Amino acid sequence: MITSHLKRENNLFNAFLNFFSETDAFLLAELLKNNLCKETIRYQEIDIVESQKKDLILLAFEERILIPVKTRSGPAWEDKILDFRKDGHYFIPPLVKAIVNTICETGKPSCDTAVRETLTHVTHQDISGFPKFTTKIVEVL
Repeated sequence: MITSHLKRENNLFNAFLNFFSETDAFLLAELLKNNLCKETIRYQEIDIVESQKKDLILLAFEERILIPVKTRSGPAWEDKILDFRKDGHYFIPPLVKAIVNTICETGKPSCDTAVRETLTHVTHQDISGFPKFTTKIVEVL
């Protein structure tokens, strides 16, 4: 059981190494493994050394991994307000959670699997063509 848990954590860390420095990959993996099941995360609950916490939150925000709950006037990205106070709240988007779960299980990100899993939780409609559509959009970008 411990070996399985360590493998899941290593899968996430190793996948992040493809995109981030070793330090950032480690910190992002720690942030996600400790908070993935939570609805929201308070600043003070992020169990990272204070000197690295703001940089980690900023990185996670820029990568759309961690989203502030506080907004200026609406749900648009540009309305989100980074809140570094102890009572600041953040959330991890459902699609990010699904991608992280896939990485932990398989060692590889799968947007297709993540989109299916996320949409299955929010709709009861036929979503069979949506992951393919999403993949095409990403290819164009």
